[in-house]
Amino acid sequence: MNWYKKSQQLEITDMTDNPNSKKEYTDIAHDLYYRTQTALIDNPNYLWVYTNGIIDANPETMDQPSHRFYPQWNNINYEETYVGRYSPSTKTITIVRPMGVFQFREIPSHLKMLLQQKFPEAQKLSIHASAQRWYKKAQYNNPPEWNFPEAEHDYNPNWDYDIDPIPDEKLVQIAEKAMNEINNKIISQIGMGKAKAAYIKNDNEDRLAIYAFGTAPYPVFMINLENIKKVAEQCAKDLYCNSEQEIIIGISTSLYHELGHAIQDWMNINMDENEAEEFARHYNDFGEIWKFWE
Repeated sequence: MNWYKKSQQLEITDMTDNPNSKKEYTDIAHDLYYRTQTALIDNPNYLWVYTNGIIDANPETMDQPSHRFYPQWNNINYEETYVGRYSPSTKTITIVRPMGVFQFREIPSHLKMLLQQKFPEAQKLSIHASAQRWYKKAQYNNPPEWNFPEAEHDYNPNWDYDIDPIPDEKLVQIAEKAMNEINNKIISQIGMGKAKAAYIKNDNEDRLAIYAFGTAPYPVFMINLENIKKVAEQCAKDLYCNSEQEIIIGISTSLYHELGHAIQDWMNINMDENEAEEFARHYNDFGEIWKFWE
């Protein structure tokens, strides 16, 4: 019997669109050998990656319980690569679909054949969606709720803007650091209440951040992190400077700028772009509050 026909005889279960896909994958892959030193067992689980037309496999150990723990796989693009495990105790090969267009395609027959060659004792093939796909799907199906109990108003950015359900985590960390600076070091000295930011998308490309007029002294800011990233990267390219540093400056000063507008609103003075920008730059450069309202 040739390998192709043998692979066709595998008992195949496709869990791609099953909400329990991730749980089932974990149950199969993390059986009685999970996180056990390889030297202590006869048939360890194997982690595998389909790369350069071959199946590259390594035993799963207590110190290397997932693909990302193996140095030779550090440069793998998991959004475009088939990966999985083989569980000898259940004789099950698991395949995790990549993200991108590959998630919608049939599992290639030659991949099934190579897996059967690599793990000849296998009897079952279980196909799963990536954890990232289920995370994104859950986020899109359940947009983030706006919760600002400290505020004396009920303004909700969802009324006016398209909220980004999965903003870039690194950019969010930068924004949260700036918001902590605003809430813990600036607003407390001015006498305003807490500020809160919402992450928006699909907005005017020229607009980086917005203050929701009328929400002071509990100001609400809307910030488009992707727009700021694009502007900062272009600025870094034009000026031959560090793009990551420009992104940090761009996000921080955008939020400080909108705080300047919130102060203008709260103090009932004219909205002045130059004044708000100078307020932002002064704090970013020197860590000092420029009290333009005095």
